[in-house]
Amino acid sequence: MIQIIYKTGYKTDEMPERLKTATLEIVDWHLKRMRGGQIGAKKPESGSRGRTQTFFEKTMPEHVQELLAPFKRKRW
Repeated sequence: MIQIIYKTGYKTDEMPERLKTATLEIVDWHLKRMRGGQIGAKKPESGSRGRTQTFFEKTMPEHVQELLAPFKRKRW
């Protein structure tokens, strides 16, 4: 069982459903990536003998980006 505590500036009972859904989708996405060995995955470097390259995916799924878009700050 996993408990997620995500402080967003909203009271728990006032947090928008879109934001709750996006949070759960991000956690689900990361768990699937972790189980599939895609977080910090290594692949052989081209043209090298035995050396590997570690890579990290930086973008989240498009549907999650769409859920979060209304909450994105335009300016800091």
